[in-house]
Amino acid sequence: MKACVNGRLVDEGDHAVSVLDAGLLYGYGIFETMLVVDGRVFRPGRHLSRLRGAAALVHIPLSWTDQELEEMIQSTLNANILDNAYVRLTVTRGVGEPRMNFTGDMTPSVIVLARGLPDGVWAKRPDGVRLAVSRNFSVYSLDPRTKIKSTNYLVNALAKQEAEALGVDDVILLNEKGVVAECPTANIFAVSGGCIMTPPADTGLLPGVTREAVIEVARAAAVAFEEREITVAELVNADEVFKTSSIMGVVPVTEIDGRKIGGGRTGPVTRRLQERYRELIRKECG
Repeated sequence: MKACVNGRLVDEGDHAVSVLDAGLLYGYGIFETMLVVDGRVFRPGRHLSRLRGAAALVHIPLSWTDQELEEMIQSTLNANILDNAYVRLTVTRGVGEPRMNFTGDMTPSVIVLARGLPDGVWAKRPDGVRLAVSRNFSVYSLDPRTKIKSTNYLVNALAKQEAEALGVDDVILLNEKGVVAECPTANIFAVSGGCIMTPPADTGLLPGVTREAVIEVARAAAVAFEEREITVAELVNADEVFKTSSIMGVVPVTEIDGRKIGGGRTGPVTRRLQERYRELIRKECG
């Protein structure tokens, strides 16, 4: 597989990034994961806007234009002959010294990786996925890092391992108030009485591009929608639950902490949003 590092195509196994890069030494970097359908990135402008916002928050000077970044993405897709894929765009603070001294002359590193979409990613998945509330990890709503898609993903990675240990597909992270925030790499929604609910950004979640798109299609379909705090009790007693991410799209949740949601099957609102979201992708990427 080929990767693009600072505008240059290299073999992924090449030592193209310095051992002194702050992204490696300190997890000092940011990233975006983007869906590619029929050779086109879904909403690249939205992803790059969020990337730039994060770069400003963590003091990474992002000198490349959006066009240059999109060209790096496209060259990586072309080199790997990928039409339906996902790409990860990473920007690190750059090469310095193995100490906490980040000087103005450090040049950020830009890395683009690409992979084909996993098999069955667009399957309807009538049986859904199983979740559990995390026992060990949570988010703090006032922590500014919750608004940054940082390469320092240790908590998220450990939470994913917790899910594996619990025998479920993913875990739900609560905030310091004990209300639902998100999953480690996905946003979460509930449906009760025909109304879609999702936690607001101030609960400590990272507002996803897919989350935004799903809210958009829900409103366009005139489905009742509300952003508000959701308790664990409300979530497990909801008619339907689903989660969203760039790669997986709209994913039905049919079990939480061993309790069946919606009889253990994908609900009608979730199914409708799956179809509407796919239509939106086809419209924008076709």
